[in-house]
Amino acid sequence: MSENNEEKRVEIKLERHLWPDEKQALEEEKARKKGQVLLFAAVFCLLCASFGLGMVLGSRNSNGSSVAPSSHESSPFTRMESIYNKLLSDWWFVNDLENPEEALIDRAIRGMIGKDVDPHTEYMTAEEALAFQQGIDLGFVGIGVSYTSLEDKILILKVFYDSPAYRAGLQPGDLISEVDHQSVAGWTTEEIKNAVQGEEGTIVNITYIRQNEEFSVDITRGVVENSIYGEIRDGYGYLELYQFSTAAPTEVQKYLEYFKQNNVTKLVIDVRDDGGGYLSSLIGVADLFLDKGQVILTQEYSDGEIIQSTASGKNQYVYDKMVILGNENSASASEALIGALTQNGKAVFIGTTTYGKSTIQVPYYYSDGSTLKYTHGIWKTPNGSIINLVGITPDIAVDLHPILNMNYVTLGEEELLKYDQVDGRLSTLQYAMDFLGYPVDRFDGYFSKATEECVRSFQNDLGLNVTGEIDAETANLMCSEVTRLYNLDTYKYDLQLLKAEEYLNE
Repeated sequence: MSENNEEKRVEIKLERHLWPDEKQALEEEKARKKGQVLLFAAVFCLLCASFGLGMVLGSRNSNGSSVAPSSHESSPFTRMESIYNKLLSDWWFVNDLENPEEALIDRAIRGMIGKDVDPHTEYMTAEEALAFQQGIDLGFVGIGVSYTSLEDKILILKVFYDSPAYRAGLQPGDLISEVDHQSVAGWTTEEIKNAVQGEEGTIVNITYIRQNEEFSVDITRGVVENSIYGEIRDGYGYLELYQFSTAAPTEVQKYLEYFKQNNVTKLVIDVRDDGGGYLSSLIGVADLFLDKGQVILTQEYSDGEIIQSTASGKNQYVYDKMVILGNENSASASEALIGALTQNGKAVFIGTTTYGKSTIQVPYYYSDGSTLKYTHGIWKTPNGSIINLVGITPDIAVDLHPILNMNYVTLGEEELLKYDQVDGRLSTLQYAMDFLGYPVDRFDGYFSKATEECVRSFQNDLGLNVTGEIDAETANLMCSEVTRLYNLDTYKYDLQLLKAEEYLNE
């Protein structure tokens, strides 16, 4: 995850000025009134979900019993307002909530939305909405890394190009053990983010472990805005899109112009693990590659409106051969770009079947800064396909080593995996040792004698205490080494990119 975003998002989020309903939100009085209706309706729906449809609020009489209200006591909105007030005044646990008035409303709205019908519609407080937007635009002040939390360490997964962390020498696979000399063991994602981020120009000390050696470095915090990275490689241009941020079309065009000046005629676009972003940015990026009039995608909305987006042909960049790389984490805007380029005959898709998200989320803003991001429509690829929950199948299917698609393993401080045990987490570590070159005999999670010998060899190579048993430190370093080696020698392990190069050179 990135410093400000717990999970990679897959939503396509539209810019505020694009939608008529958002213009209404700018009228504060109307927004406030609509907000009150939503808030009270949310309380009602939450209580219905919690207590059952047959349960109604009664008034408390002198002996403590409840009396159900008569059917003529007005609308559900009156009832749920009564429930809201009753909870504030009489609920035993109300003071366990921070700011109960706001907390009840926020919890109620989330209950009304739920996740059973639409996992992509959500209500966000002002703070959450800001973090979500920064997560897409990568416009935050920090050091510029993506990471995942292990039991007592932070594993760096990606270091953004030219970020403060990049300039300080941090690498994917490094294990952060301390931030400002405070151990990160047991820290939540929010605690990690708050510790690493801060004011621009301030210094944060990072203690990290690389191949069982400890290092410490002071890093000056800075603005991290990189959503695109590009470079000229052996005979082709390489363009990686992390997110479809607001600035993505401009950043992409900057690299394409650089490639053009250097006579680059072949291109690889990498949207692996890109969870999406802004629809307008996707259209802006696709427009750089398509002929005038070619369809980028078609949007259909719940009010019946249909919008077909086509290329302008004004700033088109033409390549002799083009490959787009994608995987199971390529979602939403990434999938739309894959569809636009492949179905218009501009690129070949290499990788694995994509995530499968073709819904469109629209933000509705409230005067207090909170936002309702709801699904308003669906998009179709140029040939009319709806890829929601299905994804896009690659033209050339290429899998990476299984460990590169697995969640990393964490062990508790006192946990041990050892000979003759069976544990699902061990299967992941067996794949990790196989990736690292150790002769594993099986991948089913059974701790065999051969597995024990591989563990001993790994511990010896990393300078650990050689026990043949896997503790938290050994498991962490296995995950660290997989990430480090993959990024250190991508050309050796990235079979999808190697296939792309093979195709470009045919």
